[in-house]
Amino acid sequence: MTAAEFISSVIAFGAVVVSLISVYRAFFVGFLAEVSPESRVVLSHHSQNPSLVIGCELSNLGARSGAIDDMLLKVRHNPEVTTTTTEYWFKPYLLREDYNVYVPYDDNTDYRPFQSIFVPRNSSLIRYIVFIPLYTGKFSPESGNMELHLFSRESGKDVFREVKRTISFSITQSVADVWRDPVGQSLMIDTVENTDLRKRHIERSRKD
Repeated sequence: MTAAEFISSVIAFGAVVVSLISVYRAFFVGFLAEVSPESRVVLSHHSQNPSLVIGCELSNLGARSGAIDDMLLKVRHNPEVTTTTTEYWFKPYLLREDYNVYVPYDDNTDYRPFQSIFVPRNSSLIRYIVFIPLYTGKFSPESGNMELHLFSRESGKDVFREVKRTISFSITQSVADVWRDPVGQSLMIDTVENTDLRKRHIERSRKD
């Protein structure tokens, strides 16, 4: 067997393995949930508290339907400086199926309270979830870097699982002041990850 034939055989074998895994997930695995946050967040206000609106893609790669029963959000302020890092916990409060930062939604009529999110088998959906501080009065926005860690808990389970993807963003003092103001406008913020991808693409384009 030549080297080219060996490589072709390995590639073919790998394709078969991937196909078998896909079939196994599609027909034999139960509820297999994955949560992925979008690359932008909205700084807003709900229930007289600074809040975060995060679009989340909820996927079920398994053969059985299921539900995400609860979520938590950990916000780390200035995570790069261990001596001054502060952690805050947020809980889900409201949700919508779509979101426009320029629309003044009403909490009582334009959202529904957060509750179990049903995800059919072999499907995915997007929900915009409003997170407010878990403890009232414990969070006051300040300038600096914010690192967000999402956790989800499936229906029928008593353990929260951390979402693989962590997102982060930076805010100036003027943005922090608007976010802190209960009547301040909602602001959409790009994540650092999104900004870095743009910069890398521009740099590669210049080299071509």
